[in-house]
Amino acid sequence: MKQFQFEIRATEWVQAELKTVRAWLDENQSSAVVAYVFAGLIEKRRLEKVVSEIRQVLPEAIIAGASSAGEILHGEVVAQSILINIVVFETTQVTMHALQMKAGEEVAEGQRLAAVIDATEQCKAVEIFADSWRISTGKLFPELNKCNSRVKMFGAAPYAHDVKNRKFLFTGHDMEEVTLLLLLFTGKDFHVTTDYCIGWQPVGAPMTVTKADGATLYELDGRPAIEIYEKYLQIAPDDHFYENAFEFPFLLYTHDTYKLRIPFSSMPDGAISLVAPVQEGDTMFLSYGDVPTILAEIVEASRRMERFRPQYIRLYDCATRRTFWKKNINRELQPFQRVAETGGFFTGGELLRVNGQMTHFNSTLLIIGMREGTNGARESALARRIEDADDGGEMQASSMVRRMAHYINVVTQEVQDAKRQLHLQQ
Repeated sequence: MKQFQFEIRATEWVQAELKTVRAWLDENQSSAVVAYVFAGLIEKRRLEKVVSEIRQVLPEAIIAGASSAGEILHGEVVAQSILINIVVFETTQVTMHALQMKAGEEVAEGQRLAAVIDATEQCKAVEIFADSWRISTGKLFPELNKCNSRVKMFGAAPYAHDVKNRKFLFTGHDMEEVTLLLLLFTGKDFHVTTDYCIGWQPVGAPMTVTKADGATLYELDGRPAIEIYEKYLQIAPDDHFYENAFEFPFLLYTHDTYKLRIPFSSMPDGAISLVAPVQEGDTMFLSYGDVPTILAEIVEASRRMERFRPQYIRLYDCATRRTFWKKNINRELQPFQRVAETGGFFTGGELLRVNGQMTHFNSTLLIIGMREGTNGARESALARRIEDADDGGEMQASSMVRRMAHYINVVTQEVQDAKRQLHLQQ
């Protein structure tokens, strides 16, 4: 497996970079070439030029593209650009299925695709790019999940640097826009491992979803969902709702997995539009991002990845985490670059089969390690926690928030225990 990564801000750079790839391919054996295009610069003509150059110089390449809220190159965020990540396989076969699926077709297409995966001999993994802004992963994934349980499945949803901008997926066929891309990886020498980090902690009392429809949350504990943010966080249902509420997503636990649900916008009837679906009966908490917990999870994930010895690491990181970290975002990316060459983009949702279930995550860092054969990556020291000399204030503030949240949780538990005790005495 060989990787080439480069960022493009001027279209005249494209051909020169691609010629390096072409020269390597002409001198080495390959079984498949995949060109990923993560587009932070969403300018149609420029993007069309980039895709056209890839098709011209690398006609054998499969092209899979997504709009991006930030590009990750060599384990660091780069300035808004178009990131090209070309992966050359030596023995692995890769096939792509591109669909212009419409809302309402998710169940039937999910069943069909599951059958395609099961019919693909030696299928080891499926990478999924789903435009969850136009189709329902809540309807698609239960059907797709019926395929062979040994097949790893992972991927992301598109996003954009500005939440109001269009999010989309595309292929190399004249920039064809699609709503679903599946890449199937087959071959006995292909190995992949997946991992993820959350780090958000629950706060306050549990709440039950009493009315919901997909990604629209209407009621919690029989009350309009917006009341939770208005009453407890003083966040108004106005044009700035997302900016004020994203740091306090809902945390729920289903299928032995914790996952977050980001409040994206509010509605006049008191409902909240989420980035991913929930179900009636789900138990949720408000949550907050805790820096020490996040860093501890990342250190452990990087150590687990080291043991796998990948040749390449892909990061699909939620756009909200980039906003949360601000200028310190590289702190959760760099540990993986110490293990192997790392690239990826900031997404509108992270997709992963975990504990036997296809799950649509939010505010999550998804880590994918790949290799061919058993040799693994270069020698490297175990990734360790990054300690910056100037982060004392940030860590102190986070510690203060964590202690306050703990206080609130303890008080909440005491009130609930007191209510139960009073009920038993009556």
